[in-house]
Amino acid sequence: ALSMYARLHAGLPVLPDAAPEMFVGSEEHGNSDGTWHTTAESIARIVAQLEERNFAVIDNFAGAEDAAGLRAACIDLAERGAYASAKGRVRDGGRSDSVVWEPESGFESLVRRTDVLLQQMQSGCSELRSVTSRQRAMISRYGCDDFFARHVDNACVDGLGPHCSPRVLTM
Repeated sequence: ALSMYARLHAGLPVLPDAAPEMFVGSEEHGNSDGTWHTTAESIARIVAQLEERNFAVIDNFAGAEDAAGLRAACIDLAERGAYASAKGRVRDGGRSDSVVWEPESGFESLVRRTDVLLQQMQSGCSELRSVTSRQRAMISRYGCDDFFARHVDNACVDGLGPHCSPRVLTM
């Protein structure tokens, strides 16, 4: 995160020249319905991607059925006016989206999946072994022309620094 933050702060490109490897629902890494699932090999590959590039992409992680449910839940939240402006949560001009924290329903499956994935990654990644809790789930909504500036969630050394946060992993 520190090297990524330094590159962002200097205005340099953060992403590698090559496209990231995606872990996609398939016969090798997924179920017959196309949903993604974890194996010891796929967890090791995700951890390697995090260590090498500071991110990993898991395509089809929610699965088609759960993704449809997530979309319906997001639409329901919007129709009920549940989203609140995220302006002011970060530096001025950093974002313009709207958020809901730990929505009451519709996101349980995704939260459960991310919790299980974290538990599985902890065995292969020493930096994640110390994680004992997580923040509440946050759902963001971007309207036309909304944005969230490029950033890192935690840029500190040994718990010190102007942008220090307890976050270790964002999923």
